[in-house]
Amino acid sequence: MPGNRPHYGRWPQHDFPPFKKLRPQSVTSRIQPG
Repeated sequence: MPGNRPHYGRWPQHDFPPFKKLRPQSVTSRIQPG
């Protein structure tokens, strides 16, 4: 699995923590606008 390592360390570690800490309310509104 040589393609699972770079994908995992470049996605959830660089797009999840910072995104949820920036504005969790704005992200939820974009996912479920209702």
